[in-house]
Amino acid sequence: NAFYQMKYLSYVVWPDHLVGIGEAAFAGCNLRGALILPEGLKHIGNNVFEAYGCQNSALSGELYLPTTLEYIGSGVFNPHDGHKCNLTGVFSLPANIKYIGADAFGPCHYLTGIMTIPESLDRLERGAFPENLTGDVTIPKGIKYVGGL
Repeated sequence: NAFYQMKYLSYVVWPDHLVGIGEAAFAGCNLRGALILPEGLKHIGNNVFEAYGCQNSALSGELYLPTTLEYIGSGVFNPHDGHKCNLTGVFSLPANIKYIGADAFGPCHYLTGIMTIPESLDRLERGAFPENLTGDVTIPKGIKYVGGL
């Protein structure tokens, strides 16, 4: 919760050597614009960009996930309080992803694209993806768990 509910924090400059963002690190912050996470990032904890308590909608703009990302926690973009996740762009999972938590991208209805699940994925929790993604889904051979209701 490093920057938890810092409502006037609107922009973050990410360091090049960042490897992880901890649970709820930016929850309740009014971050604005695109979310371009740096290469080298491997771990995004639970509820990192949760909009709990924000007066305005949280992130809006293009979403970029680095190719190095392996873990995406639960509720990362949870809008809460009737807000919407306004991230846009073509949804693409990094080739190295191993875990996607429950409702990680579920509320992000403006993301578009064709569902492609990389072979590296081990565990996929319930409600992980936006409802509007299209295409066929091929479950990777090595996956160990696919979440239910």
